[in-house]
Amino acid sequence: MKRLLKKALQRTIPTRFDPIIVASMGRSGSTLVYDALCEGMAAARFGPLKWFGRRIVGDTAWELSRQSFMPGVVYKTHDLPIGLPRDCGARVVFLFGRASDAAISVLSCRRRYGAAWVAEHFAHMRALGSFDELSERDVLRFEEQIDGWLAVDHARILGLRYETLWKHADDLSRFVGFSVTLPDRRPRDGSKEIDLATAEKFTATYRALDEKIASLADCILRAG
Repeated sequence: MKRLLKKALQRTIPTRFDPIIVASMGRSGSTLVYDALCEGMAAARFGPLKWFGRRIVGDTAWELSRQSFMPGVVYKTHDLPIGLPRDCGARVVFLFGRASDAAISVLSCRRRYGAAWVAEHFAHMRALGSFDELSERDVLRFEEQIDGWLAVDHARILGLRYETLWKHADDLSRFVGFSVTLPDRRPRDGSKEIDLATAEKFTATYRALDEKIASLADCILRAG
C-alpha cells in the first residue's frame, strides 16, 4: 500500500525538475550521491516539508527498460544504459573510479554484509561471472558501464570521478538545477582490510582498466 501511495504521489504532485538517474560502475560513490540528491531534491521541491518530500523523491530503477521516470524523482541504478528509454527526459549522473578499488570494496562488503549482499549486487550489476572470479577478470562489467554511459547520446550525462567528486560539487548542483550538499569524504571501504598479496592480485587484474579510467577527465558533461 505504501508503495502504491508513493507512486501515486510521484505522478500527481507537480514539479519543474527533471527525473534524475544516479548510475555508476558500482562501489564508486553512487549511494552517497543518491542520498545527497534526494535531500537536495526534497528541499528544493518541498521546502520546510522536505521531511515529507524525502519519502517521495527517492526510488530505484534496477531495470531501466521497465521503469517510468517521473519528474522530480531521483532514481538509483546499476543497470547498463542499453535499457535507458530514449524519451525518458532524465538527467544522468554517472559515477566512476578506479576499478581495482571498486572490486576490492566488493570484497570488503562480502566480509561485512555476507553472501546475500553480494548476490544482490551482482544481480543489479548484471554480472557475467561469480564472486570467486572477481580478482581474475571484470565480472561486474565495469568497463561496459563506463563505455556505455559516457557514450549515451539521448540523455544529458554528467560523469564524475569518485576520487575528485568533492571538487565538483558545484558542477553537480548546476547540472541538476538545485543545491546539493555532499557529506564529508570518508576513506574508501576495504583498502585496509586485505592482505598485500590479495591487493597485488586485484591491482594486476584491473591495471589496464585503471589506466584507461585514469585517462578520463574528472568531470565529463554530455549534452545529449
